[in-house]
Amino acid sequence: MTNRKSGLLLEDKIILHLSNYQDFKGRWDAPKAICQDGITGALSIHQPQVAKNVKSLIKKGYLKEGSAYVEDIARQRKIYYLTTKGILKANEIKGALKGRGTPFKPKELLATLSNAIHGLQQLKSTTNDAKIQLDIISKLQELYYELGHDLNIDESYRVLELSKDIGKGSDVARAYYYLGQSFSLQTQWDKAIENFHKGLEIAEKVNESNLLGEIHLAISSNYSKLGNLKKQLHHLKQGLKFSEEAGNRLLTMKITIDMGAYHIFEGNYSKAENTLDKALTESQNLHYEDYHFLRITHNLGMVHLLRGASKKDFEKAAGYFEKTLAVAEKNKYLMGEAYALNGGAEAYIKLGNIEKARKCLKQVEPKLTYLDNKNLQTGLKRLYGMLYAAEGDMDKAERSFNESIKMGREMKHLYFVGLVLTDYADFCKMRGKKAKQKAALEEALSIMKQLKNKGNIKKIEKKLAEV
Repeated sequence: MTNRKSGLLLEDKIILHLSNYQDFKGRWDAPKAICQDGITGALSIHQPQVAKNVKSLIKKGYLKEGSAYVEDIARQRKIYYLTTKGILKANEIKGALKGRGTPFKPKELLATLSNAIHGLQQLKSTTNDAKIQLDIISKLQELYYELGHDLNIDESYRVLELSKDIGKGSDVARAYYYLGQSFSLQTQWDKAIENFHKGLEIAEKVNESNLLGEIHLAISSNYSKLGNLKKQLHHLKQGLKFSEEAGNRLLTMKITIDMGAYHIFEGNYSKAENTLDKALTESQNLHYEDYHFLRITHNLGMVHLLRGASKKDFEKAAGYFEKTLAVAEKNKYLMGEAYALNGGAEAYIKLGNIEKARKCLKQVEPKLTYLDNKNLQTGLKRLYGMLYAAEGDMDKAERSFNESIKMGREMKHLYFVGLVLTDYADFCKMRGKKAKQKAALEEALSIMKQLKNKGNIKKIEKKLAEV
């Protein structure tokens, strides 16, 4: 259906309307404007038309459906927000309305990579040469990954099939690697690991040391999410062996960074700090003061944040997150910016600087419009729980903590669930709810013992003794 006055399709009008409310994606509370009643009122059309067009937009990949508490309505309602594809469509519509051929892009990185993706997709559609298509789709996967979006699983399978038909063994192994990354970014850790192992088996046959190192590193990262520290460490050591065998200093540094993260997970913060300091020195020696540098500074921030022995630790954490943010902004790395702001928000909450913490979180929300990243969304809900508690809004804090715990369980991210349960126990203590506090601490302790996280075990045991 076309609107007579504007000449716009109703679907386009819905996209434009929702483009004004992207800050509410992933939030537990939302304005009425992004549920069907709100869209109906804003566009002055009948509700059945909205329902029909919303369903069509979801099917086309322009919208995603969620649920949230809507203002002035007691129960949760279905809400709608734009996907990355929908955002680009909204910009295209805006550009056309303004008479410009090139649509507005909110970030230089988004513009550059999105244009590259569009160009490659057009090129792919004009050639029947399987080898060229393989090269193009492989490059598309790299760009999706670089942009921080979920890799397209259908394209990943397409690369795999083409690789098997016309590629070399290393092409097939790398195809399995990207298929694993596709599942990993969607928090399907088991499927990711399954495909990484298939790639590993082929890479071993063709003796590709660099690729073997990369795949072992990816497997270790997924085992960390599942809380299997033993297998995480095994694959880190294997990856390090192959990277050193290949003389690949960059890959060795990347694995050293993840080794530092491993020591954070196990709660050995002194060892984590020493390992990350070595990686920092190597990063500077290799003049890689960009993506890898920000990963190091972010993890050093996490060391001080999680150790939290004194105010000085939180001040150091805030300093490292500020460094991370500066490098991420300089390199237009959206995911790095989001993680740095999340870390900074937590550090400022611990320091009692609520104004700065809220400012960080407000900066994260629009970035999640472009980063369809469940880890970040779940972490943001946890941080809002902490923020609302610090502000004294206990009902909002309760809902935020509960949603964060639920999302963590759905992702099977044990370490994260343990952290949130510990935060939730502190919140219950504030409210004088001893039974809930004790239950949360006992479950958190059980998780940390399963993960053999000595640092958190010690902290939680001390908290339990005080209940």
